[in-house]
Amino acid sequence: MTKKYSDRKVVSFDWAIKYALRDKINYQILEGFLSTLLDQPIEVEEILESETNATTEDDKQVVVDVLCKTVNKELILIEVQFATQLDFFQRIIFSTSKILSERLKKGEGFHKVVKIYAVSLVYFNLGVGKDYVYWGRTQFRGMNNNEVLSTSRNQMAKYNRKEPGDIFPEFILLRLNAFNGDIKSQLDEWLYYFKNMELPEHYTSKSLTLIAEKLKINDMKVEELKAYKEYHDKVAISKSALMTSFEEGVIEGHREGHQEGRLKEKEEVILNAYARQMAIADIAALVKYEEAEVLLVLQKHRTL
Repeated sequence: MTKKYSDRKVVSFDWAIKYALRDKINYQILEGFLSTLLDQPIEVEEILESETNATTEDDKQVVVDVLCKTVNKELILIEVQFATQLDFFQRIIFSTSKILSERLKKGEGFHKVVKIYAVSLVYFNLGVGKDYVYWGRTQFRGMNNNEVLSTSRNQMAKYNRKEPGDIFPEFILLRLNAFNGDIKSQLDEWLYYFKNMELPEHYTSKSLTLIAEKLKINDMKVEELKAYKEYHDKVAISKSALMTSFEEGVIEGHREGHQEGRLKEKEEVILNAYARQMAIADIAALVKYEEAEVLLVLQKHRTL
């Protein structure tokens, strides 16, 4: 059972990147995670503001964004998303494109375009797949010989990029719902922390040790603790509202579908649940269908 925030020893990561990790003295923690994820030394030069960070009081979804600039001038967008979004893939494309255009000053040449990594921590079933870490990058392959296109000698000298695809944004999806808690690597140690909002019993990452030392809930001031509680209440309300919409979709589907037979009933349940952004895997489990059968129903009704 997941512990309440008040029973945990350290703050959750989404809270940390929203507040604590923006302080330069805590950059080491963020650098430790990014270095583990990207499998290369990462040093954060500064935390940048972006319009993707904008939130309003009446937001129904809890979204946390932080944009980092590395010492190599690369950008890393870290996003934590709790509520299901059917257009999530389109969202991250838009976010990265917007950030790149914001950073390119009017009149500057395209050689000023920087590399960007979009790292998404999602707490819902995004897409259909069994893995919990997915990496997307652009690669140009020959249609006739399947050859990977490489950069020219001059391009390599100027941009230090082996392939044209190395210039394009890369997208890393951490599907925390799919992570079963079995720790096999230092990255898994981080994912355990992200999913459970507490540190694993045994870990080897030095940066997680820093979290244990610097981000203790017991060390928070009264005002910070109050804000922390309010934030997690908002997260809980967001998740509750999402589940309610799922249940309403199921009930409505059953009520309407009953009049047209069992098969029609299941189709209505699928359509209503999908309209309320329920994940394909969850819909399949609900109506006892294979995921492919659910997709066929949605395609039949031109929903996809």
